Amino acid sequence: MPAIPFNEIPAGTEVTRQFRVTFLGAGAHRLEAALPGDAVATDNRRYFACHLPETFPVLIIDGSAAGDDGYYLQTALNPGGMQAGGWSPEMHPPSFLRRHEELARFAAICLLDVPRLDEEEIAALEKYVRQGGGVALMLGPQVNKRFYNEHLYRDGMGLLPVALDVPTQLLSDGDDATADIRVTGHPLFRMFAGRRNSFLALATVDYYYAVDPQWQLPADGETQILAQLGNGEPWVVDRRLGAGRVLVHLSKLSPKSSPQGIWSNWSLNPVFPVYANELMGYLSAARRHGTVRTVGEGLGLAIPAADYQSEIRLRHLNSRASLAATDRLNSEAPARSREDFPEDSEGTVLYLSPAQRDREEPFSSEEKLPTPN
Repeated sequence: MPAIPFNEIPAGTEVTRQFRVTFLGAGAHRLEAALPGDAVATDNRRYFACHLPETFPVLIIDGSAAGDDGYYLQTALNPGGMQAGGWSPEMHPPSFLRRHEELARFAAICLLDVPRLDEEEIAALEKYVRQGGGVALMLGPQVNKRFYNEHLYRDGMGLLPVALDVPTQLLSDGDDATADIRVTGHPLFRMFAGRRNSFLALATVDYYYAVDPQWQLPADGETQILAQLGNGEPWVVDRRLGAGRVLVHLSKLSPKSSPQGIWSNWSLNPVFPVYANELMGYLSAARRHGTVRTVGEGLGLAIPAADYQSEIRLRHLNSRASLAATDRLNSEAPARSREDFPEDSEGTVLYLSPAQRDREEPFSSEEKLPTPN
């Protein structure tokens, strides 16, 4: 992994740099970040431990007439066979959005050529985004322009980052060297960097949803154009909303013919599966961090006290030892915050104070609670 530069950190201030790490598989992982040596070596290293699940669920709402948009996205995210991806896409109708309590479990939500939504569904999506969720809106011939502008754009206050005009044909300027799609240096399009940029020339766009001529890029910096068409019109626009973000893709995803004709061949591009995976990672970044705990912090568990012994066995996952430590569960420690536990938790709140709490680095572990038998 290349070094991440910090040009200057003035005394008494903090500087943040974000970086992306790709792990080879699920399970326990550990990271270490280090600064060059200086007079105070104690604070030059930081550690991070996490446990990755096999997959992250993605919700796909396909409103296209033939239901074909969802097929291409689902296949790109989870092709099956030996090509196991890190996403588990689920296809559902728009009415699924009314299940407010279920939306929180999805890493990202994609709406493909959905004609319209009712007020309850819109409210559920907005809540999901403002609480850190990521939503992709991929348009097409089924989209109701008036509805999207009035209920999703709402003069810049809704989910939709741009105001829509009408489906428009991308006309050629006669210059074969002009690509239909021009991308920025945003990490979402990093697969087109360098020599692989030739794949971008294979992408063709015939129809797209034009942006209202009166629309202007907001000055607040929360909205950005990530990709443009050869005529300079926006094609992919991203907007931060609350703690989450919404990205709109102004063309139909499926390469199959529609009443207007074929919109684009984007989903047939050789690097589209890479783009689809990058997109899910980008949209879900704020939701996949899980609960962050500091080394040495007590771990609260809500369990039925009568069903277990007052002992916990702690096994280091990165150690061959079958048992690294045995600690007592403390049922008398006061609860620091009820928010640490599910609302439907029942039983005694127990706190684990590991013997290794004075360690300077985190470790991945497996906890076992013995039953009376």
